[in-house]
Amino acid sequence: MVPRLTLGPHLASALMEQFARFDGMPVHLAKSADLAMKQANEILTWSSNLVVALDQLNRNTEKAAMASQLRVEERVHELETQASITHRKILETNDLGPSRTLKANFRLIFGPPRESRYKSNSTKSVATSNNERIDVIRDLCENYAHGVIALSTAYPTKAWTQASQEVFNGIVQMMKDMQEQNWPVDIVNIIDELEAERPMSIKIRFLRGIIDVSCFFFILD
Repeated sequence: MVPRLTLGPHLASALMEQFARFDGMPVHLAKSADLAMKQANEILTWSSNLVVALDQLNRNTEKAAMASQLRVEERVHELETQASITHRKILETNDLGPSRTLKANFRLIFGPPRESRYKSNSTKSVATSNNERIDVIRDLCENYAHGVIALSTAYPTKAWTQASQEVFNGIVQMMKDMQEQNWPVDIVNIIDELEAERPMSIKIRFLRGIIDVSCFFFILD
């Protein structure tokens, strides 16, 4: 992760000043020892100032990186806590509750791409980012179907589409770490409803499969 760094006005000014001095420094043979000493002292002073400015830049960069990493960790922990509360309620009651969040996620992840006749550059950029993240989630379905269901039941779409890349990476790791669960069979009913409503990616069948298997073993028990 490379933080975006904005130089403070004083630091930026100091760097520009030192570079300008080096660039404009006349080069000629000194006619006396005193002049040579003076030039040497000036070069030493400018060099020292430049080293100080660069050292300050490095310290600011390290502080910015640490602060950025801390914000990412706090946000990921917040999302993990939110998901844990939601999943506990679903699994204890075997009830999804309102299905709007789940349906919105399934439509976005497994449904056909949203087409817009007129797209600005910023809209195109957002669409590209969303499609890349959708591809990542779809690729998790075969081996981490429980994680994909966990994402879809816990978070509104904007929690993962609008998150920074670092936070999204944290969400992906949470999906991979998700243990097998006995999800409510209502999820299969929602999949059936959405498949009747619009074409859905074949990857959604992995989600249906783990719930069907869970129900099968539940009946055997």
